Amino acid sequence: MKEDFNYISLEKVDAGLIITINKDGIEEIDDSYMELGGHIHYNAAYELFDGVRGNSEYKYFDDIGDAGFGLTSAPGITEGYYYDDNGYLTDKGNDNSKVYYYDKYMITSFVDELYHTGKVFFNEA
Repeated sequence: MKEDFNYISLEKVDAGLIITINKDGIEEIDDSYMELGGHIHYNAAYELFDGVRGNSEYKYFDDIGDAGFGLTSAPGITEGYYYDDNGYLTDKGNDNSKVYYYDKYMITSFVDELYHTGKVFFNEA
């Protein structure tokens, strides 16, 4: 099932998550996050996921390892996880929680791939 948000859409598929960018997302990067030399500013990912955070169970992390998932620095997305009363990330009570990560993070930025190709794939952990 595909879910549409302000700048991107998320679609769960076998073994992962497909993220597509829409016209508004492209314009937001062009207007606010494109740097000299054609590089996209690091913070663009947070802006693209802004409407996702407040309107779904998906949470974006620029380093999924810092969120406590594995020994990787890959960008990641959780589904079904939430912060408990003590500020810890948990999925207590959720049976279908998932973690997705961008495995090519050492080679390219997923935001660059998303901007230039229109979509990007995050693997399910």
